[in-house]
Amino acid sequence: MDKHDLLDFFFEHTHDLNKEFIANEIFKYVDLDDIEAYGFSDRLQSLDGLHFAQRYRDHLPADVLYFAAATHGDLELAQWTSAHCSERPTFKLLAAQALRQGHQDVAFHLMDYCVVGNTTSSKWLLKCQIHDTIISMELLQTLATHFNVQLDQQIFLSPGMTLEMYEYLTKAYFDQMSIYGQSVVEVDLMWNPKFMMIKDMRLISELIDRHVRELHPCVVVNAIKAERDDVLQVIEETGYMVGMEILENLPSVAQVRRLFNSGLLSERCPTLPNPPLLIIIRLNDLSLLSEFHEQYGHIKKISSHRAMSEAASTGNVDIVRYIHENRPSNECNDLALLGAVWGGHLDVVKYLLEKINGIKWNLTHLGQSLLYGYNIDVVDHIIQQQQQQQQQQQHSDLNLTNIIKGVQYGYLPLVKAFIDKHLLLPYIEVDLECLLQLAYERGHLYFIDYFNNLLLILQNGKNVPC
Repeated sequence: MDKHDLLDFFFEHTHDLNKEFIANEIFKYVDLDDIEAYGFSDRLQSLDGLHFAQRYRDHLPADVLYFAAATHGDLELAQWTSAHCSERPTFKLLAAQALRQGHQDVAFHLMDYCVVGNTTSSKWLLKCQIHDTIISMELLQTLATHFNVQLDQQIFLSPGMTLEMYEYLTKAYFDQMSIYGQSVVEVDLMWNPKFMMIKDMRLISELIDRHVRELHPCVVVNAIKAERDDVLQVIEETGYMVGMEILENLPSVAQVRRLFNSGLLSERCPTLPNPPLLIIIRLNDLSLLSEFHEQYGHIKKISSHRAMSEAASTGNVDIVRYIHENRPSNECNDLALLGAVWGGHLDVVKYLLEKINGIKWNLTHLGQSLLYGYNIDVVDHIIQQQQQQQQQQQHSDLNLTNIIKGVQYGYLPLVKAFIDKHLLLPYIEVDLECLLQLAYERGHLYFIDYFNNLLLILQNGKNVPC
C-alpha cells in the first residue's frame, strides 16, 4: 500500500471527521502573525504539498487549500475553494503569502472574492515582503486603496521597494492610518535584518540620514552579515562608529575583516565578559589575530588573563606562540595546559611545557584528562616531562574518582593504558578491588576480566604489563 492508498482509505472512511481533525491537529501551532512560522508551510510549499491539496480538496479545510493555492499560484484551486467551501478562511496572511511568492492573481482573488475571519471588520493582513517579479507602483496603488486589506510596514522591506514607492505608501496609506496607531516606525525598519535586502540605495541612504542619532550597532551587524559594503559606506560617511562589543555578534573571520575594512570600529572597549582579544582568538586565524593586536592591542580591557587559555583550547600552536611572545602578561599557565590536555592538543602541550615556566601539574589533572580528553599520548608526554618530580612524592595526589568515572562510562582502552603505564608505579596507590567492585556493579565484563587478571598478577608478584 503506497501513501496515496493509505490517504485514500483515511479520507474515504472518516469523511465527517476529516476537516475538524485536520483543523485541530495541523493548525495547532500556527502563528497567526507570522506567515513564515506556519507549522504546515514546509510541507505544503513542496510540490507534493500541492498535489496533496489538489487530490483531497473535497476533504480539506479552506485554509489549507487557499494556502496551497497562494504558495504555488494555483488560481484554479483558489477559485474552486471559493465556490465549494462554505467556511470562511481564518488566516489573515493568506493573501500576503500569495504576494510574497509572486502570485498576484491568487492574491487579488482572495482580496476581491473572499471574506476573511469571523467579524465584519476583518481584513486580509498584508504583513509580507512583495516578490520582486510583481512589485510595482501600480500594484501598491491598488493595495493602498483596496477595501479588503490592511497593510503592514513589513511591506517596506520588499527587496524591490524604491524611494518613490516608499514615499507614496507613507503618504497615501500610513499617514492616514496613524490615527488608528498604524504608523511607520522607520527605526524598526532599519533595525530589521531584512532592511539589507532592499536594493534601492537611495531609500536606504534616506532612512539612515533621517535617523543618524538613532543608529544602532545591529544595523552595522546586519550590513556585515548581508555583505552590504555599500550600506557600510553610507554609515561610515555619517561619522557613526561602533565599539568593541560588536565583535560578539560576528562569528566568522570574513565578517570581522569586513568590519575592520569598513572603518566603523572605534577603540571604545567597555568591560565585557569576553574581552575582544579572546573573541578574535576563538576564530582561530593567526593573521587576523596579528592584525587585530597590532591595531588595538594597546587598548585597556582588550584582553584578560584567559587569553593563553583560550589560545591553548583552539589547538593552534601558532596562536599559542603568538600570545606567549606578544602578551606574556595574559598567560594563565595552569588553565592553558588544562585546556590543551582536555582538547588532546599534544603540540600545544609540548610547547607550553617547554617554553613557559611555572606550570603546576598533578595526577589529579591527569585523571581528569582521562575523562575529558581521552588522549593517553598527552598524558604520557606530561608524565615523561615530570617523571622526576612525581617520583619524589611520598603519596599520590590522584583523585581516584576521575578514574572511577572512566570505569563507569566503560572507557576500557584508555583506563587500561593509564593504569598499566602510570598508576602502578611504586609511589602511587590504587584500590583495584574498589574498581573491580564498580565494574561488577556497572556490568562491564571487559573491565571485570582486566581487573581480575591485574589482581592475579600482583598477587603472584609478577611485573605489570606495559
